[in-house]
Amino acid sequence: ACAGEAAGQDLRFPPLPLQERAGYDVNGWLKLKPYLRQGVFYTDNVFQQSNSKRNGDTFWATTPGLDVHAKADDDTWLEAGYAPTFLAYHHFGGLDTVEHRLRYIGRHRSGGLELNSGGTATWAAYNTDPQFAGRVR
Repeated sequence: ACAGEAAGQDLRFPPLPLQERAGYDVNGWLKLKPYLRQGVFYTDNVFQQSNSKRNGDTFWATTPGLDVHAKADDDTWLEAGYAPTFLAYHHFGGLDTVEHRLRYIGRHRSGGLELNSGGTATWAAYNTDPQFAGRVR
């Protein structure tokens, strides 16, 4: 957990696109890059309250992910990935959450023309316990 923090990265999120890391070459143009990130974090405002009724808690964040990198050549490639983040709270277990992230980034360059594209989609599954319905995230 400390290595990513030293680099200024939030370990709850997938690695940055194009980050060089070990992977498995499926063939000459396709590479699979699995990863796992874990960390223990503390928040002093679990319910994100603006008043003085703040509650602190520690939580585990576990992110298994998989990026797929397809490369025709140095000028044409596409990388896509999926990573769920499981948040498990110590005292407020009703707040346990799964956050999902899909992302892609790609490039095609031909002659003097270059096309870059990228995008991210995120969504979360929250506990529906009425006790925590007033939570703002």
